[in-house]
Amino acid sequence: MIALMLPSSLEFFFAFYGILLAGAVPAPLYPPASRAQLEDHLRRQIGILDNAQAPLLISVDEARDYTRLLRSQCSTLRAIVSVAELRSGESAPPAPITSEHLGLIQYTSGSTGQPKGVMLTHANLLANVRAMGEAAAATSDDIFVS
Repeated sequence: MIALMLPSSLEFFFAFYGILLAGAVPAPLYPPASRAQLEDHLRRQIGILDNAQAPLLISVDEARDYTRLLRSQCSTLRAIVSVAELRSGESAPPAPITSEHLGLIQYTSGSTGQPKGVMLTHANLLANVRAMGEAAAATSDDIFVS
């Protein structure tokens, strides 16, 4: 399990798929949106990190102070890295993955209680992509990102 706290960007895409290629499971987290909601956001993120028992968090350098605070509150979180730091490391061959392997843990917003994780296999994710493609009448000539 690797926690991923990045804004929507190419870095998120690279990190997400890098986690999958490494044979790990991504657990995306929303970055803090505003200082006014920082305490509530911190409480939710700590709950998610504790639940996921993630040893690694990938984030942006601009959130270093925030992520250090998360690390001080989460016993399983051993390291915090940026995508740039990961790019400077060595690559490895892709891990073998089947459709039944866990592909993602998606956490609820936690607006009505503690966030809860939903475990999705690669088969679940592919079925969802296929359903979206059918509903949008997408063909092999179309390109879209969700």
